[in-house]
This record gives sequence, structure tokens and C-alpha cells, in this order.
Amino acid sequence: MLETWLREKEQTALPKSKLGEAIFYTLERWAGLCRYADTGFVEISNNACERSIKPIVLGKRNWLFAGSMEGGKTATILLSIVETCKRLKINPIEYLRDVFTRLPNSSTSQIDDFIPDRWLALKEKEI
Repeated sequence: MLETWLREKEQTALPKSKLGEAIFYTLERWAGLCRYADTGFVEISNNACERSIKPIVLGKRNWLFAGSMEGGKTATILLSIVETCKRLKINPIEYLRDVFTRLPNSSTSQIDDFIPDRWLALKEKEI
């Protein structure tokens, strides 16, 4: 219903007018808007994601000469894991301590158990 109205108004609204720009903006993002409306878990914005990478973006200049390419790759992986833990409300220190303690004695078939969301699910089962 809204899409039909937007498509009708798109034909008469001037492209550079505020209404024309709003219609164009909405129709360009229609699939994402429908995905948001059809699911209960998709966020309307990516603000949480942007907030989680802000420390990395701000630190990028400070870290420019602080190591090698391999060190940068390692830092990126660790920061990604820490931000994932924060998003899942996992204490990153507790998670990393447990993973670094148990990982050396684990088989390759158990490696998926160390992904933060699966690790949390296993921890909740233990309780």
C-alpha cells in the first residue's frame, strides 16, 4: 500500500524537491525496509555496528606504525572477537581466558564450540 502510493507520487513529484528526494530514498531502500518490517530481530539502523567499530577507527592512526601486517591482522581478529563478546553480553576476558585454556587440548572437531555465540550457549547449558 505504501509502496503503491510512493510509486504513484514518484511520477508527479519533482526529483529535486524534498518530496521527490524522500520518495527516491525510500524506494531505493525498499527491500531493506521490508526485511526490517518482516522480521523481529533485524535492527532498523546499523548504529550498534558503527558504535562497535568506532574504537578501531579512532585508533587506526595511532596503530599505523605499531607493528607488522601480521600484527595488524592479529589485532583485527582479537578486536572483532572482543566486540562480538560485548554484543552478546559476554565478558571478553572470561571468554578469552577459557578459550586460551581449553583450545590447546581440544580436537579440530570441537573448534566451532569456541565461536562466541556457541560458547555462550554451552556455558548456559552448564548452569
